Amino acid sequence: MDHLPRRFSPGFSFWPIVFLWLVLLLPACRDSQGQQQGRSSRPVPVLVEKVVRKTMPVDIKATGSIEAYSVVSVQAQVGGQLQKVGFNEGDMVRKDQVLFVLDRRPFDAAMRELVARRDRNQVLIDNAKRELARYDSLLEKDYVSKEDYDRAKANVDALEASLRADRSAVDAASINLQYATIRSPIEGRTGSLLVQPGNVVKPNDKALVVIRQVKPIFARFSVPEQYVASIRQRMREGKPSVTAHVRDGSPEPEHGELTMLENTVDSATGTIELKALFANELERLWPGQYVDVVLQLRVQQDAIVVPASAIQQSREGEFVYVVSAEGVASVRKVVVNRSVGQESVIESGLSPDEVVVTDGQLQLTSGSKVEIKTGSPTRAVVPSGSASAAPVGSSSP
Repeated sequence: MDHLPRRFSPGFSFWPIVFLWLVLLLPACRDSQGQQQGRSSRPVPVLVEKVVRKTMPVDIKATGSIEAYSVVSVQAQVGGQLQKVGFNEGDMVRKDQVLFVLDRRPFDAAMRELVARRDRNQVLIDNAKRELARYDSLLEKDYVSKEDYDRAKANVDALEASLRADRSAVDAASINLQYATIRSPIEGRTGSLLVQPGNVVKPNDKALVVIRQVKPIFARFSVPEQYVASIRQRMREGKPSVTAHVRDGSPEPEHGELTMLENTVDSATGTIELKALFANELERLWPGQYVDVVLQLRVQQDAIVVPASAIQQSREGEFVYVVSAEGVASVRKVVVNRSVGQESVIESGLSPDEVVVTDGQLQLTSGSKVEIKTGSPTRAVVPSGSASAAPVGSSSP
């Protein structure tokens, strides 16, 4: 027993020390509890907005792809050596602008030969007609036989047929000569140059360049088949407006109109395709690009609207915090019909001029007192008669 440490000596008791610690900790716990109660009784700083009644569009949203208004693969219609290119890759070209020039010398030579043949036959036929006129007068006096007259007339007819063939050949050669200069059939933007100068091109072979018309331009998109009747009804009243939101972070959409409703529903997907036309003056829409499309079917009068940031989610559904005139927040279940931009259309659960919380919901519970704060882009609204609302210009503590 003499060898045991002193702290384990028989008769030593820990209870006085434990009792002393409890005495010292009890006031601290009471202070902490009092501070928590004080914090829970403080008003929660929030931003609020009034519920409003306004006109809202009834939209259909979809993802669409941009298509060129027209696409032309430029090909040579005659063969020859490519001598000159009249544009740079990616240029915007005008209609009838010179794109390519082929070697014209073979076509010029063929043209001169055919013109000479035509002119020779013209001389021959003029002479044959004069002889026929002489034979005609001699036949009346029986100085020539009927067979000689018929022979002279047949010669005139044959020469006239040859002359017509020569004229057609000259016209064809003239067209081929024009084809040696290849012009743009549309106004549009060129793509990559597919054949370099110096190469020999063949008629109607591979494309020399592809031109896409981007002003105006189409957006193609699909919507569920249940909207077909509504869209057809709206198209009877006029072309519905369509907006395309480019995925470049810009808030400004491109505006156009619906031009085509496909004549059949895709049975595999249960959707129907539509096309909308956009002026695309700034060329923000580009072929192959994906955009967010909004088709406006109609407008809803007197819709109940709140900021989309006021809508909260729970396992029971969607709800908002409504602020009373006394500055107390309460939970209100709502049914959201749809969202349009930064606003939500409420089907049921709210009335105009009620005040809902748009920021600060995470700190709220039903029955919490609130303090209206300002200084946010969201417009703050103070409930009438609220005693806890902060004055304009104040901020949250």
